[in-house]
Amino acid sequence: MNRQQSKLTAQHGDSSEAASRMSPAVDSDENDELPEFNELKWAKDIFEGMGESRKQLDFTEHSNKVVMTLDIVKEAIARGENILIFFHSIPTLDYVEAKLKRRQYANELFRLTGETPMKDRQKDVDRFQKARRAVYLISTRVHLTLRK
Repeated sequence: MNRQQSKLTAQHGDSSEAASRMSPAVDSDENDELPEFNELKWAKDIFEGMGESRKQLDFTEHSNKVVMTLDIVKEAIARGENILIFFHSIPTLDYVEAKLKRRQYANELFRLTGETPMKDRQKDVDRFQKARRAVYLISTRVHLTLRK
């Protein structure tokens, strides 16, 4: 028996008796099924409640990551380089794509997501490799099967 257990036994009698008195009560609702949960409902509620002020989100100034990404793209394109940008989120990829199209930084803009047909993937990669000042937006959730 360690010092802590000895102390409990001295204060509360037998250590097993003390442990049973200290254990939390089982919640009677513990076995109830949880209601169905829409994990994005809270976000949708916030955006819907914004009304006209939601349009402000279209401005890049509200996202430092996008500002930095666009600055990097602008600099790379000015140097005549191609650039790859990887995204974990398709909505973020869509957002950056819209910004790049609007600003017309790149000569060509490529996109690779799970919706890109397999037959087009290799052709797009080949075109990107031959291009100058091109941007390729790539979802990290795409499984690639490309020839070497």
